Amino acid sequence: MNGQTLKRFIVKGTMTYIAVFSLVLMVAMPALALMANSVGTREIKNHSIRSADIRNKAVTTDRIAPRAVKRGKIGKRAIRTEHIKYIGDSKIRYSRKTGYLSIPVSALVPLEDGYNYERGFNLHMIAGAGQFQAPVYLPQGAVVTKVRYNYKDDVIGKDTSIELSRVNNLNNSVDSMAGPPPASSDSPAWQVLTYSSINYATINNNSYAYYVFVWLSGADTDLRAGNIVINYTYTSPGS
Repeated sequence: MNGQTLKRFIVKGTMTYIAVFSLVLMVAMPALALMANSVGTREIKNHSIRSADIRNKAVTTDRIAPRAVKRGKIGKRAIRTEHIKYIGDSKIRYSRKTGYLSIPVSALVPLEDGYNYERGFNLHMIAGAGQFQAPVYLPQGAVVTKVRYNYKDDVIGKDTSIELSRVNNLNNSVDSMAGPPPASSDSPAWQVLTYSSINYATINNNSYAYYVFVWLSGADTDLRAGNIVINYTYTSPGS
């Protein structure tokens, strides 16, 4: 092999090597560009990468560093609700919160005649003793923690009390949850009777209906029933 032939052979081999190396780079560079932190937000122009360009599961959550994308970097309507998969309650941890149910005295249904409502804000008997009841609607799974009864009792020898109960939907058996003791105490001012010891505290609306009962032991304008407040705790907003 003379010198001229050898020179042409070396040149041709070098060109072939360069061509093969260039082809390898063309294939490898896109993959290298997707390595972690290889593409920053400054290198991505607005709308330069579309959702159609990203295959399903091509980018997973473990590929995104915490706080790598800030709120200000996501354009308006960039992520729509149909792009977000459903997250069940089992994946969400809720903190326990306190709720309050106020039962106005006008919701009380009389079980005897001889009563009088004072503009629906309080009531008293005008003949004999009286009993009243009202349904209680609490969210499923709620836990009752306290029952408060507003009343006025300025009559010696006469009292008022309440009872929170549940009634079985199948056999109508009744369970007392709170009350009726203690009875009211005599005072010219409005007072609050509080029940903090609750039986069957967890609400099960599938199996039970819930009621509150109010008793007035006699007829007197100074023995009056007022509103009732039930404290409860809950964890799920879908209760």
